[in-house]
Amino acid sequence: MIKKLEINEFIAGSKNHVLIDARSESEHAKGHIPNACNLPILCNEHRVIIGTLYKQQGREAAVHKGFELVGPLFASFIDTANLLAPQRVVYIYCARGGMRSNILAWVLGMAGFKVYVLEGGYKKFRNYVLATFTAPLNLIVLGGKTGSGKTELLNQLPYSASYTTIDLEGLANHKGSAYGGIDMPAQGTHENFENRLATIINSQTPQHYFIVENESIAIGQLRLPRAVYVQMQAAPIVELLLPYDLRLMRIAHEYGELNKEQLITQTKTLTKRLGGLNTQLAVDAITNNECNVWIALLMQYYDKCYTNGLQNYKNTTHIKLEIDHNFNSNLSKLSTVIRQLTSISN
Repeated sequence: MIKKLEINEFIAGSKNHVLIDARSESEHAKGHIPNACNLPILCNEHRVIIGTLYKQQGREAAVHKGFELVGPLFASFIDTANLLAPQRVVYIYCARGGMRSNILAWVLGMAGFKVYVLEGGYKKFRNYVLATFTAPLNLIVLGGKTGSGKTELLNQLPYSASYTTIDLEGLANHKGSAYGGIDMPAQGTHENFENRLATIINSQTPQHYFIVENESIAIGQLRLPRAVYVQMQAAPIVELLLPYDLRLMRIAHEYGELNKEQLITQTKTLTKRLGGLNTQLAVDAITNNECNVWIALLMQYYDKCYTNGLQNYKNTTHIKLEIDHNFNSNLSKLSTVIRQLTSISN
Protein backbone atom coordinates (compact mmCIF):
# COMPACT_ATOMS: atom_id res chain seq x y z
CA MET A 1 0.00 0.00 0.00
CA ILE A 2 1.32 3.47 -0.93
CA LYS A 3 -0.30 6.69 0.20
CA LYS A 4 0.80 10.32 -0.25
CA LEU A 5 0.33 12.66 2.70
CA GLU A 6 0.42 16.41 3.28
CA ILE A 7 3.04 17.72 5.71
CA ASN A 8 1.02 17.81 8.95
CA GLU A 9 -0.40 14.33 8.53
CA PHE A 10 3.01 13.00 7.47
CA ILE A 11 4.80 14.47 10.51
CA ALA A 12 2.12 13.21 12.90
CA GLY A 13 2.16 9.70 11.45
CA SER A 14 5.93 9.36 11.27
CA LYS A 15 6.40 9.97 15.00
CA ASN A 16 5.70 6.32 15.80
CA HIS A 17 7.18 4.74 12.69
CA VAL A 18 10.41 4.59 10.71
CA LEU A 19 11.15 7.72 8.71
CA ILE A 20 13.34 7.32 5.61
CA ASP A 21 15.19 10.05 3.73
CA ALA A 22 15.67 8.83 0.15
CA ARG A 23 18.07 11.64 -0.78
CA SER A 24 21.84 11.36 -1.05
CA GLU A 25 24.23 11.32 1.90
CA SER A 26 25.33 14.93 1.35
CA GLU A 27 21.75 16.21 1.12
CA HIS A 28 20.88 14.36 4.32
CA ALA A 29 23.93 15.74 6.14
CA LYS A 30 23.07 19.32 5.19
CA GLY A 31 19.56 19.08 6.58
CA HIS A 32 16.94 16.43 7.26
CA ILE A 33 13.75 15.78 9.19
CA PRO A 34 14.80 14.86 12.76
CA ASN A 35 15.14 11.11 13.39
CA ALA A 36 15.13 10.26 9.67
CA CYS A 37 17.26 7.33 8.52
CA ASN A 38 19.16 7.87 5.29
CA LEU A 39 18.53 5.29 2.55
CA PRO A 40 19.78 6.98 -0.64
CA ILE A 41 18.22 6.02 -3.94
CA LEU A 42 21.15 7.78 -5.59
CA CYS A 43 24.38 8.06 -3.58
CA ASN A 44 26.61 11.12 -3.87
CA GLU A 45 28.64 9.59 -6.71
CA HIS A 46 25.57 8.53 -8.67
CA ARG A 47 24.00 11.98 -8.31
CA VAL A 48 27.06 13.53 -9.95
CA ILE A 49 26.86 11.05 -12.82
CA ILE A 50 23.13 11.66 -13.36
CA GLY A 51 23.46 15.43 -13.06
CA THR A 52 26.25 15.58 -15.60
CA LEU A 53 24.35 13.35 -18.02
CA TYR A 54 21.21 15.45 -17.63
CA LYS A 55 23.10 18.61 -18.58
CA GLN A 56 24.86 16.97 -21.52
CA GLN A 57 22.17 14.71 -22.99
CA GLY A 58 18.86 15.63 -21.37
CA ARG A 59 16.26 14.10 -19.07
CA GLU A 60 15.58 10.86 -20.96
CA ALA A 61 19.24 9.82 -20.93
CA ALA A 62 19.57 10.74 -17.27
CA VAL A 63 16.47 8.75 -16.26
CA HIS A 64 17.68 5.72 -18.21
CA LYS A 65 21.07 5.89 -16.52
CA GLY A 66 19.39 6.31 -13.17
CA PHE A 67 17.48 3.06 -13.53
CA GLU A 68 20.63 1.35 -14.73
CA LEU A 69 22.41 2.41 -11.54
CA VAL A 70 19.54 1.94 -9.11
CA GLY A 71 17.89 -1.20 -10.46
CA PRO A 72 20.51 -3.64 -9.10
CA LEU A 73 20.07 -2.09 -5.65
CA PHE A 74 16.35 -2.84 -5.26
CA ALA A 75 16.92 -6.01 -3.21
CA SER A 76 19.33 -4.18 -0.87
CA PHE A 77 16.70 -1.45 -0.32
CA ILE A 78 14.23 -4.10 0.81
CA ASP A 79 16.80 -5.77 3.07
CA THR A 80 17.70 -2.46 4.72
CA ALA A 81 14.05 -1.51 5.16
CA ASN A 82 13.36 -4.87 6.81
CA LEU A 83 16.11 -4.14 9.34
CA LEU A 84 14.95 -0.58 9.96
CA ALA A 85 11.22 -1.33 10.07
CA PRO A 86 10.39 -4.88 11.12
CA GLN A 87 6.75 -3.78 11.47
CA ARG A 88 6.93 -3.00 7.73
CA VAL A 89 5.51 0.53 7.92
CA VAL A 90 7.67 3.37 6.56
CA TYR A 91 7.37 7.07 5.91
CA ILE A 92 9.48 8.28 2.97
CA TYR A 93 10.54 11.64 1.58
CA CYS A 94 12.98 12.94 -1.01
CA ALA A 95 13.82 16.45 -2.17
CA ARG A 96 10.46 17.40 -3.68
CA GLY A 97 8.33 14.28 -3.33
CA GLY A 98 9.21 13.18 -6.84
CA MET A 99 11.08 10.35 -8.52
CA ARG A 100 13.35 9.16 -5.73
CA SER A 101 10.70 8.78 -3.04
CA ASN A 102 8.26 7.29 -5.56
CA ILE A 103 10.80 4.70 -6.73
CA LEU A 104 11.62 3.65 -3.17
CA ALA A 105 7.92 3.62 -2.30
CA TRP A 106 7.17 1.38 -5.30
CA VAL A 107 9.97 -1.06 -4.42
CA LEU A 108 8.96 -1.34 -0.78
CA GLY A 109 5.27 -1.42 -1.64
CA MET A 110 5.90 -4.36 -3.95
CA ALA A 111 7.69 -6.06 -1.04
CA GLY A 112 4.60 -5.73 1.16
CA PHE A 113 5.40 -2.58 3.15
CA LYS A 114 2.83 0.04 4.05
CA VAL A 115 4.38 3.18 2.60
CA TYR A 116 3.55 6.83 3.17
CA VAL A 117 5.20 9.50 1.01
CA LEU A 118 5.54 13.18 1.84
CA GLU A 119 3.85 15.31 -0.82
CA GLY A 120 6.33 18.03 -1.75
CA GLY A 121 9.25 16.33 0.00
CA TYR A 122 11.93 18.00 2.11
CA LYS A 123 11.24 21.35 0.43
CA LYS A 124 7.73 21.24 1.87
CA PHE A 125 9.16 20.37 5.29
CA ARG A 126 11.52 23.35 5.18
CA ASN A 127 8.63 25.69 4.37
CA TYR A 128 6.81 24.17 7.35
CA VAL A 129 9.85 24.85 9.56
CA LEU A 130 10.23 28.47 8.49
CA ALA A 131 6.50 29.11 8.94
CA THR A 132 6.80 27.77 12.51
CA PHE A 133 9.15 30.58 13.48
CA THR A 134 6.91 33.38 12.23
CA ALA A 135 3.87 32.13 14.15
CA PRO A 136 3.19 33.72 17.58
CA LEU A 137 4.94 31.85 20.41
CA ASN A 138 4.32 31.91 24.15
CA LEU A 139 7.87 32.38 25.42
CA ILE A 140 9.38 32.94 28.86
CA VAL A 141 13.06 33.85 28.95
CA LEU A 142 15.39 32.73 31.74
CA GLY A 143 18.07 35.39 32.23
CA GLY A 144 21.01 35.98 34.50
CA LYS A 145 24.66 36.93 34.26
CA THR A 146 27.34 34.43 33.26
CA GLY A 147 27.73 31.75 35.91
CA SER A 148 24.19 32.01 37.30
CA GLY A 149 23.42 28.36 36.49
CA LYS A 150 20.65 29.08 33.99
CA THR A 151 21.15 25.97 31.87
CA GLU A 152 21.21 23.58 34.82
CA LEU A 153 18.03 25.02 36.32
CA LEU A 154 16.31 25.14 32.93
CA ASN A 155 17.00 21.45 32.31
CA GLN A 156 15.81 20.42 35.77
CA LEU A 157 12.47 22.24 35.76
CA PRO A 158 9.78 19.64 36.53
CA TYR A 159 7.46 18.38 33.81
CA SER A 160 4.36 20.47 33.21
CA ALA A 161 1.46 20.14 30.79
CA SER A 162 1.59 23.93 30.42
CA TYR A 163 5.18 24.44 29.32
CA THR A 164 8.19 22.82 27.69
CA THR A 165 11.81 23.81 28.22
CA ILE A 166 14.05 24.26 25.18
CA ASP A 167 17.78 24.08 25.77
CA LEU A 168 18.93 26.20 22.82
CA GLU A 169 22.57 25.71 23.71
CA GLY A 170 22.05 21.97 23.87
CA LEU A 171 20.43 22.00 20.43
CA ALA A 172 23.34 24.05 19.11
CA ASN A 173 26.08 22.01 20.84
CA HIS A 174 27.58 25.23 22.16
CA LYS A 175 27.51 27.04 25.50
CA GLY A 176 27.14 30.46 23.94
CA SER A 177 30.35 32.24 24.98
CA ALA A 178 33.73 32.49 23.27
CA TYR A 179 34.66 29.37 25.24
CA GLY A 180 31.37 27.58 24.59
CA GLY A 181 32.68 25.25 21.88
CA ILE A 182 35.55 23.77 23.90
CA ASP A 183 35.09 20.01 24.47
CA MET A 184 31.69 20.13 22.77
CA PRO A 185 30.54 18.02 19.79
CA ALA A 186 30.52 19.58 16.33
CA GLN A 187 27.69 22.06 15.98
CA GLY A 188 26.19 20.61 12.83
CA THR A 189 24.40 22.61 10.17
CA HIS A 190 22.15 25.62 10.53
CA GLU A 191 19.33 23.75 8.76
CA ASN A 192 19.40 20.86 11.21
CA PHE A 193 19.44 23.27 14.15
CA GLU A 194 16.32 24.96 12.79
CA ASN A 195 14.70 21.62 11.99
CA ARG A 196 15.14 20.33 15.54
CA LEU A 197 13.89 23.59 17.07
CA ALA A 198 10.78 23.67 14.86
CA THR A 199 10.04 20.03 15.66
CA ILE A 200 10.00 20.78 19.39
CA ILE A 201 7.75 23.80 18.91
CA ASN A 202 5.34 21.93 16.65
CA SER A 203 5.04 19.07 19.12
CA GLN A 204 2.84 21.32 21.26
CA THR A 205 -0.35 23.33 20.85
CA PRO A 206 -0.25 27.08 20.04
CA GLN A 207 -1.30 27.83 23.65
CA HIS A 208 1.72 26.03 25.10
CA TYR A 209 4.58 27.94 26.76
CA PHE A 210 8.27 27.46 25.98
CA ILE A 211 10.95 28.32 28.52
CA VAL A 212 14.24 29.32 26.88
CA GLU A 213 17.51 30.72 28.12
CA ASN A 214 18.49 34.29 27.34
CA GLU A 215 20.78 34.13 24.28
CA SER A 216 22.30 36.44 21.75
CA ILE A 217 21.17 35.75 18.20
CA ALA A 218 24.39 33.78 17.56
CA ILE A 219 25.16 30.57 19.45
CA GLY A 220 28.65 29.71 18.26
CA GLN A 221 28.50 29.41 14.47
CA LEU A 222 24.72 28.96 14.45
CA ARG A 223 22.06 31.65 14.60
CA LEU A 224 18.62 31.71 16.12
CA PRO A 225 15.81 32.31 13.63
CA ARG A 226 15.39 36.08 13.65
CA ALA A 227 11.62 35.85 14.13
CA VAL A 228 12.13 33.73 17.27
CA TYR A 229 14.84 36.07 18.56
CA VAL A 230 12.54 39.08 18.13
CA GLN A 231 9.79 37.27 20.05
CA MET A 232 12.24 36.40 22.83
CA GLN A 233 13.01 40.09 23.27
CA ALA A 234 9.30 40.81 23.77
CA ALA A 235 8.76 37.94 26.21
CA PRO A 236 8.59 38.00 30.02
CA ILE A 237 12.03 37.50 31.55
CA VAL A 238 12.92 35.83 34.84
CA GLU A 239 16.37 37.07 35.86
CA LEU A 240 18.45 34.92 38.20
CA LEU A 241 20.47 36.96 40.70
CA LEU A 242 23.37 34.90 42.05
CA PRO A 243 26.10 36.65 44.10
CA TYR A 244 29.33 37.43 42.26
CA ASP A 245 31.56 35.11 44.30
CA LEU A 246 29.26 32.14 43.70
CA ARG A 247 29.15 32.90 39.96
CA LEU A 248 32.95 33.05 39.83
CA MET A 249 33.14 29.72 41.67
CA ARG A 250 30.71 28.09 39.25
CA ILE A 251 32.62 29.32 36.19
CA ALA A 252 35.93 28.16 37.68
CA HIS A 253 34.46 24.71 38.24
CA GLU A 254 33.11 24.50 34.68
CA TYR A 255 35.99 26.05 32.73
CA GLY A 256 39.02 26.05 35.03
CA GLU A 257 40.27 22.59 34.05
CA LEU A 258 39.89 22.99 30.29
CA ASN A 259 42.90 22.79 27.98
CA LYS A 260 45.10 25.85 28.49
CA GLU A 261 46.00 26.25 24.82
CA GLN A 262 42.35 26.28 23.83
CA LEU A 263 41.49 28.74 26.59
CA ILE A 264 44.29 31.06 25.46
CA THR A 265 43.28 30.79 21.80
CA GLN A 266 39.68 31.67 22.60
CA THR A 267 40.71 34.50 24.91
CA LYS A 268 42.72 36.08 22.12
CA THR A 269 39.62 36.15 19.91
CA LEU A 270 38.21 38.70 22.38
CA THR A 271 41.16 41.11 22.10
CA LYS A 272 39.15 43.87 20.40
CA ARG A 273 36.50 43.68 23.12
CA LEU A 274 38.73 43.17 26.16
CA GLY A 275 41.50 45.46 25.04
CA GLY A 276 45.13 44.45 24.58
CA LEU A 277 46.15 44.87 28.23
CA ASN A 278 43.29 42.84 29.73
CA THR A 279 43.73 40.16 27.09
CA GLN A 280 47.40 39.77 27.98
CA LEU A 281 46.60 39.75 31.69
CA ALA A 282 44.04 36.99 31.11
CA VAL A 283 46.46 34.95 28.99
CA ASP A 284 49.18 35.29 31.65
CA ALA A 285 46.72 34.22 34.36
CA ILE A 286 45.71 31.12 32.38
CA THR A 287 49.38 30.25 31.83
CA ASN A 288 50.12 30.67 35.55
CA ASN A 289 47.07 28.67 36.72
CA GLU A 290 45.52 31.77 38.28
CA CYS A 291 42.01 30.66 37.46
CA ASN A 292 40.10 33.28 39.43
CA VAL A 293 42.14 36.10 37.90
CA TRP A 294 41.37 35.38 34.23
CA ILE A 295 37.77 34.50 35.00
CA ALA A 296 37.29 37.79 36.86
CA LEU A 297 38.65 39.69 33.85
CA LEU A 298 36.26 37.87 31.52
CA MET A 299 33.32 38.38 33.88
CA GLN A 300 33.76 42.15 33.62
CA TYR A 301 33.26 41.91 29.87
CA TYR A 302 30.40 39.39 29.88
CA ASP A 303 28.55 41.14 32.71
CA LYS A 304 28.64 44.37 30.73
CA CYS A 305 27.39 42.56 27.61
CA TYR A 306 24.54 41.03 29.60
CA THR A 307 23.49 44.36 31.10
CA ASN A 308 23.51 46.03 27.69
CA GLY A 309 21.57 43.14 26.18
CA LEU A 310 18.77 43.51 28.74
CA GLN A 311 17.94 46.86 27.20
CA ASN A 312 16.65 45.00 24.14
CA TYR A 313 13.89 43.33 26.16
CA LYS A 314 10.72 45.30 25.73
CA ASN A 315 8.25 43.38 27.91
CA THR A 316 7.44 45.08 31.21
CA THR A 317 7.30 41.68 32.98
CA HIS A 318 10.80 41.45 34.44
CA ILE A 319 11.01 39.27 37.53
CA LYS A 320 14.24 39.33 39.53
CA LEU A 321 14.78 36.09 41.43
CA GLU A 322 17.47 35.98 44.10
CA ILE A 323 19.17 32.59 44.34
CA ASP A 324 22.10 31.12 46.26
CA HIS A 325 24.23 27.96 46.48
CA ASN A 326 21.25 25.67 47.26
CA PHE A 327 20.24 24.15 43.93
CA ASN A 328 17.03 22.48 45.14
CA SER A 329 15.84 25.69 46.79
CA ASN A 330 16.64 27.67 43.63
CA LEU A 331 14.79 25.14 41.49
CA SER A 332 11.74 25.35 43.76
CA LYS A 333 11.72 29.16 43.57
CA LEU A 334 12.04 29.16 39.80
CA SER A 335 9.35 26.49 39.38
CA THR A 336 6.92 28.59 41.41
CA VAL A 337 7.54 31.67 39.27
CA ILE A 338 7.20 29.74 36.02
CA ARG A 339 3.94 28.15 37.17
CA GLN A 340 2.58 31.59 38.00
CA LEU A 341 3.55 33.03 34.64
CA THR A 342 2.15 30.12 32.62
CA SER A 343 -1.14 30.16 34.52
CA ILE A 344 -1.88 33.82 33.78
CA SER A 345 -3.61 33.09 30.44
CA ASN A 346 -5.18 29.81 31.58
